[in-house]
Amino acid sequence: MTLRDLTRHLLWPGLLQTPRLALAPVSLGACTLVALVVSLLDWVWPRSLGLPESWTGVVSEPLGRAGAVLGTAYAELRAGMLGNAFESMTTLLLRVPAEMAREYWPSIPVALLGTAGFAWATTVGARAAALRFGRHQHAPTGQTLALANERTRSVVAAWLTPLVIVYLGAAGLWLMGGMLRVGGLNVVTALLLPVPLALSVLVVLIATIGVIGALLAPGAAAADNADGFDIVQRTYAYVIARPLHMLVHLAVLAAVVSVAVGVAGAVVAAAGRFWLLAADVRLADDAPLLKADGSVGQAGKLAHFWFSMLGVVMTGWAVSLIGSASAVFYLTTRRLVDGQLERELYAPGLISGTMVAADAAVATPAATGAAKGAGGAGTGRVEAGPTGGTT
Repeated sequence: MTLRDLTRHLLWPGLLQTPRLALAPVSLGACTLVALVVSLLDWVWPRSLGLPESWTGVVSEPLGRAGAVLGTAYAELRAGMLGNAFESMTTLLLRVPAEMAREYWPSIPVALLGTAGFAWATTVGARAAALRFGRHQHAPTGQTLALANERTRSVVAAWLTPLVIVYLGAAGLWLMGGMLRVGGLNVVTALLLPVPLALSVLVVLIATIGVIGALLAPGAAAADNADGFDIVQRTYAYVIARPLHMLVHLAVLAAVVSVAVGVAGAVVAAAGRFWLLAADVRLADDAPLLKADGSVGQAGKLAHFWFSMLGVVMTGWAVSLIGSASAVFYLTTRRLVDGQLERELYAPGLISGTMVAADAAVATPAATGAAKGAGGAGTGRVEAGPTGGTT
């Protein structure tokens, strides 16, 4: 009797495989490539336009601010200050994007490109993790990249749809708030106050479920080749059907990802620090080695570049980890709600969102009936992978 035998019918232990799944070569390579390209654009784009150096950081600065707000919200949540935590999350959704667009408006194209790249990379990671988790197969590079190319727009659409609804709802509430200060309309608006209150509840629910949906989106696209509308619809259906189970799985997954990122970050930082101390080299931005003339300065800059690659690879693995978490979270949730096995994944030749082969879908009723009479072989069901893929 092994631990796997004891946990065979449990779903949450499968979430513990996420860090290992993120090491798939195609996933790690694609995510690291996106991290490298976005980092270079983040540095080159403002300089190519002759903009002030203060505009450098259109990717790193928003992430830093978002991380600070999330850290504050997490601390407030642990302290039981639910109202303050919600206010922090509202700041993250409404104020931070507006501030970043105002301060870094020339670099908005880089931010949009980074969003598309992040969606593509997480979809690659989700596909690789889904195949490894569900079928114990290594992801074919060509098919994995082709599916990610096809479904990147769907993932971005699934991310943006709740945000657009939230922003429209916030605009409506702002308009109603302004009407309270207009003579002749304020009394009528006050009488209709239950309407904006109900709208506020609806917006909060959409935003809350949208956060979970943002994590499920790459997994849904990778596992079922779902489009943007289907991803949003499945997310809301899953959350409404099993909210407590999803919250428990999400908490376990958040703990696993946090520990994995913390440990990996500590190892990378220690390795870099050890190299600097052993080589007796200083590579800070104001280091004399980087400002020296001739080959000494060039060697220092090249060493600084390779040293910074540690951070790029770490970022790539973190993005791959998000994609892997999305796939595992989606497959376990789909199994919980729909009873669909993890090994049942979309493959070329199948109809999106089903396990039915495209040629079987056009079979005539007579042919289908004859196949059933011959032993049920005409059901159109495709057996996808080995039976040992459940958790």
